[in-house]
Amino acid sequence: MSPTVPLQGAAPTTGSLHEASVNPPPGHSAPGEEYHVVIARTQTTLATRARIARSLPERLIGLLDRSHFAPGEALVILSCRSIHTCFMRFAIDAVFVDGTWGVVAIRASLPPWRLTPVMWGAQAVIELPAGTVEQAHVRLGDRLRLEPSAVRKPLDSA
Repeated sequence: MSPTVPLQGAAPTTGSLHEASVNPPPGHSAPGEEYHVVIARTQTTLATRARIARSLPERLIGLLDRSHFAPGEALVILSCRSIHTCFMRFAIDAVFVDGTWGVVAIRASLPPWRLTPVMWGAQAVIELPAGTVEQAHVRLGDRLRLEPSAVRKPLDSA
């Protein structure tokens, strides 16, 4: 089994999330690291180039400076229960997860200039290109895994 990145430390179902709570496995650097986001139920990969917004500027800017969001990309924002798409130039899918990476809310194809309600059970949000949630059949209650990109093997090498 490949190592996964825990959303929290030893007790993932309690406490609040902080940027230090996503701990890459030994030998992996955190800043700039890319991850795969995988649905545990189906083993479907939602993203192959997920980045974690760790710093305040990364969290504030998010996707605002982007002109598009390519398939396979994702942005993970920790300690987040609501998002906005003001000033964005494209729609996104937003998957809100709890402290165990369980999906607690989904907002598909959220257009620019929208604000989500507060998702009280959420600890983080994964922003994906619009249409990803529908294509991958993400469901409420699904568990997601965040794995360092180097861990996943291409299908043809399995």
